[in-house]
Amino acid sequence: MPPGARADRARVRAVLFDVDDTLFDHRYASRAGLAALRRTHPALRTVDFATVDRRYRRLLESSWFRRVLAGEITPAESRRHRMRALFRSVGVRLGPDAATEVVDEYRRAYGRHRRAVPGAAAVLDELGARARIAAVSNNFTRDQAETLGAVGLLDRIDRVIGVDVAGCAKPDPRIYRRALAEVGARPGEAVMVGDNWTADVVGAHRAGIRPVWFRREPGKPPVAPPAAVIRSFRPTAPAVERILGPMRGPLGRARP
Repeated sequence: MPPGARADRARVRAVLFDVDDTLFDHRYASRAGLAALRRTHPALRTVDFATVDRRYRRLLESSWFRRVLAGEITPAESRRHRMRALFRSVGVRLGPDAATEVVDEYRRAYGRHRRAVPGAAAVLDELGARARIAAVSNNFTRDQAETLGAVGLLDRIDRVIGVDVAGCAKPDPRIYRRALAEVGARPGEAVMVGDNWTADVVGAHRAGIRPVWFRREPGKPPVAPPAAVIRSFRPTAPAVERILGPMRGPLGRARP
């Protein structure tokens, strides 16, 4: 590297991470919950597991959080709505009490199978020695903090910003601005790592933040906006280098 080249690069002062399926292995826990339901509810075995999983993911990715954030429904109501819709797709109508029981069954299995995405802890440790770390989620702050704590990652993160704190959801640039304010960084000094192309990559790009697409499954990114792609947090060193990318500057702990 030519003398002075490192000094010409803007230092990464903040790395923002999505939570579900980026730091926390939500899909693993969700599949465990769905598998538990299939064992006790024969109707869910009339279609293959991949179909059940795909249908539930579509329901989960709907605009439920906007309705909850607006005060139209409670989180518990949204869970019951999703589960009733899933069962309707296999010809079963759940009453309110039955829907609650199914939600509880799913959540017990989900909770038992919570885990961090493999390699996430080591990557956070390495990045935390160089920059401030924030988790930016389209879920509720308290819930995501609890989840991150349960999988051993919360102590590695400086701030958790959810839709209730920001008052909006990704890809709205305002949630990114709130996260940057929380960790004391400007857009050009930050990187966003997430698995969702629209919410995490497009959203970060709109906010002036360099995006990194965490793409665990096969697939090529769309042409725009430009984004680095990582497939795994293991091994640690290449993942950290990919995240820091061309903006990497002098090392030195940024945390107080």
